Amino acid sequence: MTRILIVLMMSPLFAWGQYEDYESYQTFTDLDREQRDFGLVFSPTMTYALVDENNDVSGSAVNNRSRSLFFYDIHMGYIFRSGFYFGLLYAGEAVDINEASPKTARESVGLSFGYRHRGWSFVGTFFPYSKQDLENTVDIESYSEGMGFQLDAGYFFRVSPYISIGPQFVYKNLRYGKATNAVTNVSSDSSSSHTIFTPMVSLLFNLYRG
Repeated sequence: MTRILIVLMMSPLFAWGQYEDYESYQTFTDLDREQRDFGLVFSPTMTYALVDENNDVSGSAVNNRSRSLFFYDIHMGYIFRSGFYFGLLYAGEAVDINEASPKTARESVGLSFGYRHRGWSFVGTFFPYSKQDLENTVDIESYSEGMGFQLDAGYFFRVSPYISIGPQFVYKNLRYGKATNAVTNVSSDSSSSHTIFTPMVSLLFNLYRG
């Protein structure tokens, strides 16, 4: 009886040791294929916010105000069995303030590197290209020659063998070397820094496991 109890108490340790060995050799079982994302993945990420003000102030002319913000990222990449991730990122942004007020549209393209393993995701992106266009402004019409970086941290919950969803925090910093005047349409040197920090919701589709 004592020997049986000792074996039962030691079995979790043996199982953990076997799991560690399994991880080091990166051998994949059918069960692990159901629990881990690897191979070619597609991951759209987005967030949307709307602030709508209907103003009726006695004795004061206050206009109604509406502000909408839409941020989205489109990741396409490959997760190696070790968890290392490499891919491309297209990042977009659309901000609209009323109908006759400034509207902005930004696009950035970059290379991503990171680590995605058993739900956890930590990805960094370098943007060699970024541009922002503005409408209904009296000063700047566009920012160009942009570069920067983005840091993502999140956790994915599996909803099917090939689909996961989860929250993600995104920090983005972009710097622009040129700005175009909205009146003269002349581009000049710029030292403009734009910083964005926002929570987002991300989907992950495992397109191919190889």
